[in-house]
Amino acid sequence: MAKKGVAQYQSFAKRFRVRIDGATRDLLNEAALAGEGYAKQNMMANNSIDTGFALNSIHAVLVDGQGVDSSTTDLPDKHGDVVQRTSAGLPAMGDNTSAVGCAANYAIYIELRAPFLFPALDQVKADFGGIVQVVRRKRGL
Repeated sequence: MAKKGVAQYQSFAKRFRVRIDGATRDLLNEAALAGEGYAKQNMMANNSIDTGFALNSIHAVLVDGQGVDSSTTDLPDKHGDVVQRTSAGLPAMGDNTSAVGCAANYAIYIELRAPFLFPALDQVKADFGGIVQVVRRKRGL
């Protein structure tokens, strides 16, 4: 109990800052996961799937998360021919950064012919209010 005429001050700044920082990380991660889902939906809607390798190489890389290793594999295409597919991998992200990418080394050609990643970013932007609500619910805010 404070003495009469003496003001007491208690700072909640550190606890508040930690709560905001955690929410920022969660928001960036949730946005990346939504972007991954939209990119996969767009690729399927564009009928851009031959072996499924590019579709399965679309990943969200989360804040402070691990990247995706490069790889090479042989897969049958939709005509039954065996083709080699190579993934360039995706780099790890650092503080306050998340990303969505397609690790297939030929993904840029699909994007130029039938865009799937850039429209996904537009979809995340349009749905950002909903993504914020998802994070609020998960954090109990």
